[in-house]
Amino acid sequence: EPHTVAGVYQEITAPERLVFTWRWAHLPEAAEMLVTLTFNDVAGDTVLDLHQTLMPSDGSSRMHNQGWSSSFNKLDVFLSR
Repeated sequence: EPHTVAGVYQEITAPERLVFTWRWAHLPEAAEMLVTLTFNDVAGDTVLDLHQTLMPSDGSSRMHNQGWSSSFNKLDVFLSR
């Protein structure tokens, strides 16, 4: 099931950091959250650190954690083909 979000990049520091706002596109009244992605070189591999803040509730935080985990698992499967 596709999910559509809207946001604005707040910071782009290539190649190490992205910061952007995040809001569900189909819910204009939804709270705007902030996502920070940090890319770290660890022994020649890239480690991604993701922080999503300004969550409207603990339940929302859990749901987003599950969503990000699922998305990255799918990306891992796709990239390993």
